[in-house]
Amino acid sequence: AGSAYYLYTTGVAAANAAAAAPAFAAVAESFTLKGSVPPIAPTGLNLDFTEWEEPIESAFTVDVPAEWVIDGGVLHASDIDQRRWLTANSPDESIIVTIGDSRVPSFVEPNAALTAQGYAEGDSLFVGDTELTVWPYRPGEEFLLDYAEYFLDLTNCDLTPVALPQLTQLIRAYVTRNGLAVELGDQQDAGVLTYRCGSGDEQYEGFLLAATASFPLEDATLWQPIALYGYEAAPGDAAMAAAVLKEMMGSYVVDTQWLRAQFGYGAEEADDLVAHANALALLMTDALPQDAAMGDTTAIDATKMEEFATIDDPDLANAITVYLDPTFGWLDSDNHLLGTATPAQPEELDFRALFSSDAE
Repeated sequence: AGSAYYLYTTGVAAANAAAAAPAFAAVAESFTLKGSVPPIAPTGLNLDFTEWEEPIESAFTVDVPAEWVIDGGVLHASDIDQRRWLTANSPDESIIVTIGDSRVPSFVEPNAALTAQGYAEGDSLFVGDTELTVWPYRPGEEFLLDYAEYFLDLTNCDLTPVALPQLTQLIRAYVTRNGLAVELGDQQDAGVLTYRCGSGDEQYEGFLLAATASFPLEDATLWQPIALYGYEAAPGDAAMAAAVLKEMMGSYVVDTQWLRAQFGYGAEEADDLVAHANALALLMTDALPQDAAMGDTTAIDATKMEEFATIDDPDLANAITVYLDPTFGWLDSDNHLLGTATPAQPEELDFRALFSSDAE
């Protein structure tokens, strides 16, 4: 850390000092320190990261640890259901980090019409060439419980689901501000799941972060996970796994040219969607604790994300703020992640007195 100082210099003819004092005071009072996006927590193992590009379609890029075994791609389940996925395995296979999962379908909530047609929970149906699984809507942490059971087979593990209401509020506010209900749903919910499995030398633990979204239509409500990240590691490697996940989440970028080539996306729409997806990924990345210790992940709701607010500042009009102990970060009105900030001014300074005609 170290010391920080405020230094203000002004100049004006003595005869004009009194008249200029209010203007000088207003300028000084508006001065704000702006930090940068918080750096990724160090792994302590001096890992080198390199950019990895999805090999078949160049659909996305992500920074991954050099020498790790990487696999990933895009499953085109239908014209409108493209599932991007990636796995990163450490050389000794003690850690696996994941982004997305090509096995996870889109869902449709049960309703009277589907029941009348004989569809029960867990059944699949097709709308055009898109397969939907009948299943009630699940917020992030509840979806992860189902995901852990049906896709990861974590049936004999200690599972801890945690809702993230503050992150949920931030995602919803972002979607509302930018009119993204069509792309990202009318409702979004974020949550995490931590788990421990096995015993002795066979013990391992994991972390999952997800956001789900629902899409009400005229005759049915569809829903799906719009973000899914995770890692699994031996107990001694959990902190490293979390740090790698954070680095990968923060560097994951969908290629605009690839998205433009997909069904229904024009150039401008594709560019906008990629920009919004990247911004939301950064928001979720910042939800992870900097220390990334496995024992702290279930507490990020209470200790790392205290509240949301709107900054009353001319340069940050309508900004959305998420508090990250001990500092805070925000999105500006142009949806740029501005990073962290310190308090704008020392409370004891009275600039109008300092710039008064009596001051020397």
